[in-house]
Amino acid sequence: MYGEIGTEMRAALNMDGSTQRRRFFRFVAWTLRRADDEPDLPPVQHQFRCLGEGEDGTLCDAEGPVSLDFEEAQRWPFKHIREQQEHRSYSHIAVVPWLMVPAKEPNSAFRADHGGNDPAHRRDDGCNDHSPSADPRR
Repeated sequence: MYGEIGTEMRAALNMDGSTQRRRFFRFVAWTLRRADDEPDLPPVQHQFRCLGEGEDGTLCDAEGPVSLDFEEAQRWPFKHIREQQEHRSYSHIAVVPWLMVPAKEPNSAFRADHGGNDPAHRRDDGCNDHSPSADPRR
């Protein structure tokens, strides 16, 4: 998948000495991955919800407590079925943090000067914005 990694606003100097603001975009490939080992993100959370129906056909929709421990979350359906023996269907709700990671991090040449004046900025640096036809969305 491609997406905008960021925009940068800069003032450009015109030939007559006036300035105008220019915006530069960079499109890169992204990967979605689980964030199990990221300390800044919340841990996986588990919860169970009853899918049983009452005598009038309405969904029970009762929910157990949210837990960080899957086995602890599984205790709630056993408790609920003691109260409502005809409620035998449940859904497991899991909140799992994921991260969007660019295939290649933007290099300092793009962030510092993307106008082409920086010799460190080359057409082979993974940047796709040197020509309009390079945009994969077109």
